[in-house]
Formats: sequence, C-alpha cells, structure tokens
Amino acid sequence: MGQKSQAKVLLDWMTSQAQANYELIPELLDYNTQDYAGSVPMGGFGSGSYVLALNDYYSN
Repeated sequence: MGQKSQAKVLLDWMTSQAQANYELIPELLDYNTQDYAGSVPMGGFGSGSYVLALNDYYSN
C-alpha cells in the first residue's frame, strides 16, 4: 500500500528463507525467532499469500 521499497525487502527476505529451506514457504513464522512454525510443507495460506504479494508487487 504505497510502501514498495519495504515490500521488496520483505519479499526478498521470504524468498531467501524459502531458498534455504528446500524452496518451502511456511504457513507461519515465529514472531521472536523468525523460525518456521506450523505445518511445513503447506501448500495453502503461506504460499498463496506469497504469490499474491509477488503479483501485487510486480503488477504496479
């Protein structure tokens, strides 16, 4: 929502986390440690949110 540079930082960070974890995107991240939490692999909310964020970032 108007914060494209901050969005890019988060997208790049999440992409690097997935690359370091066999290309798996978590459903949840621990708030304090930023470790993967919840069920992994999860083909639902986490990866869906990631794809929507990429779509939004690159379509604007």
